Amino acid sequence: MAEHPTHNLFANPATIGSLMDFRPAPDVLELLALTERWLEPQRSIDALLEAQAQPAGYQVSAWNQCAELGLCSLLIDEAYGGTQMGLEAMCHLSEAFGRALLASPHFAHAVLASDLLNMSEAEALKAQHLGAWAMGDTCATVASGGRSDWVDGTLSGAWDHVLHGDTADQIVLTAHDQSGQPLILLLNADAFERTVQHGLDQSRQRARLVLSRRPVDPSEVIASGEDGQRLLTLAQQRAQVVLAYEQLGVAQACLDASLEYAKTRRQFGTIIGTFQAIKHLIADLYTQLEAARSAAVFAAWCADHEPEQLPFASLTAAQLAGDAAFQCAGQNIQIHGGIGFTWEHPAHLYFKRAQSNQHLLGCSLDQLDQAARLLELEGGC
Repeated sequence: MAEHPTHNLFANPATIGSLMDFRPAPDVLELLALTERWLEPQRSIDALLEAQAQPAGYQVSAWNQCAELGLCSLLIDEAYGGTQMGLEAMCHLSEAFGRALLASPHFAHAVLASDLLNMSEAEALKAQHLGAWAMGDTCATVASGGRSDWVDGTLSGAWDHVLHGDTADQIVLTAHDQSGQPLILLLNADAFERTVQHGLDQSRQRARLVLSRRPVDPSEVIASGEDGQRLLTLAQQRAQVVLAYEQLGVAQACLDASLEYAKTRRQFGTIIGTFQAIKHLIADLYTQLEAARSAAVFAAWCADHEPEQLPFASLTAAQLAGDAAFQCAGQNIQIHGGIGFTWEHPAHLYFKRAQSNQHLLGCSLDQLDQAARLLELEGGC
C-alpha cells in the first residue's frame, strides 16, 4: 500500500513542534468573549422557538447584530474588507454558535459562500461582492448538487435543499457547462424561482431553486473546469471542519445539560447521577466528545497550516463530531426523561440540529467511502 501523508504526520521534527500548542490566539479569545456576551440572551428556549418561528427561520435583528460585530468577515481577506482571521477562528466561533443553537444564515453566508469566493481568482467578483458580504449588507448562499442543462447558450436547472435559499440576495451556483465540465457562477437570487422546503431543523430553512433558460455572462463565472473542481473540493473540506466544530458545540451543550440534570434530578429518593447506568453513559459520551474534539482541532490546524493533510483530516472530523453530536443530543433526551420530549424543553432542538447537520454537506456513507479511498483501502466502504 502506498504511503498516505497522514501516515507521516510525525516524521518531521518541525511538524511535531508546531503541533504542541492548539490554543486559540489572543484576538480569537477576545472575539469569543464578545460573541458569548452577545449570545447570552438568545439561549433561552423561548428565544430559540421565537427565532425559528420567524418567516426567515431566524431573527433578522440578530442577523444584523451578527454582521455589525464583524462575525461575517473572518474568512475574507483584508484587501476586500474582511478581518482575515482564518479558519481556526471561524471554527471556534462556530462551536459557540452550536452551543447556543443560533438560528442564523451565518454558515451559508460567511462559510460556504464567502470562503469559496474569497479563495477564487475571480478578482472582479471579489471586489464587487466581498466587501458587502463582510459587512452583512447582502446575504449569500451556495446551491450545489443539482441538475443543470445548457440549451442554446442558456442555463436551466433545479437545486434542492439550498440553505436559506429563499432569503439570500446572491447565489453561488454549481453547474456544468455545455461540455460537462464543472462551472461555478455567482448570480442574483431574483434570477431563480424559489420555493421553501421544510426540513427537520426549522432554524435552518431550505429552498428549491429553479433556473429557466438563463443566459450566462462570462463576468458571472467564478471558476470552471479543473480549477472549478479544485476550488469546490477545497471549499467543501474547509466547510466540513467548520461544521464539525458546530457539532462539537451541540454535543458539549447537550453533555453539560445531561450532567447538570443528573446532579439534581431525584428518582426513588436518589439523585439519578449516582446510578451506575447514568454515570457510565455520561462517561462514554464525554469520551466520544473528546475524541471528536481532537480530530476537529487537528483538522482546523491543517486547514491553515498543512493543507495537504486536510482531505483526510476533514473527513475524520466530520464523522467523529457528527456521531458525537447525535449521541449526546439523543442521550440528553433520554436522561431528561419525559421532560426531554416536550416542546418547551430545548433538548429536541439540539437533536434536530445534530441530525440535520449530519446530512448538510453530504451523506455520511459517502464521506466514509472517500476516507477509505484516501487510505487506499480496496473497495472503499
